[in-house]
Amino acid sequence: FPVTISGQSGCDSTITLVLNVLPEVAENQLVFTCNGEPYIFAGDTLVQSGEYQYSFPNGAANGCDSLFTIYLTVSPPASSTISTSVCAGESYSFNGESLTTPGTYTAILTGQYGCDSVATLVLSVLPVSKTEITAILCAGEGYPFAGQLLTQSGIYDLTLQSENGCDSVVTLNLTVLPVYNTQFETRYRDWE
Repeated sequence: FPVTISGQSGCDSTITLVLNVLPEVAENQLVFTCNGEPYIFAGDTLVQSGEYQYSFPNGAANGCDSLFTIYLTVSPPASSTISTSVCAGESYSFNGESLTTPGTYTAILTGQYGCDSVATLVLSVLPVSKTEITAILCAGEGYPFAGQLLTQSGIYDLTLQSENGCDSVVTLNLTVLPVYNTQFETRYRDWE
């Protein structure tokens, strides 16, 4: 903007003003913290998710005001509970362990944004049903078992699935008795 001014001696002077408008410096920061871990900025302790604005007069490198906006996300503690069961004799893999005993197990894992998360497992161990049958029969007879007619002595196993989804084992201890053939001779005398 040129401006004309009359001086003391009556002469005109022209002054040209060159105005540079420096921008205000604005900066945004996305910050993630875990629940219970505060974020400290400009002497403030921030513990809740939200948007926080800070203005610093003459704080920028160019001498202008600077505006900081902090977008804080506080990650809540994650937790999950799993209830499951295995059959007796089987195991369940949890947090690198093979578990075979019923109980409640807890693992602390690293979740989103590096925060801790708690995983809880409630494990039940279902019984495997075992039934034993003892049978005795004579040679030449048969015993029906597992879709067969058994005629030999021995121990036979049949594995079925029970209502709880686990094995149900039926063991048959079969004894086949031999048949003895004996002949009786009877002599009769005539007694006169």
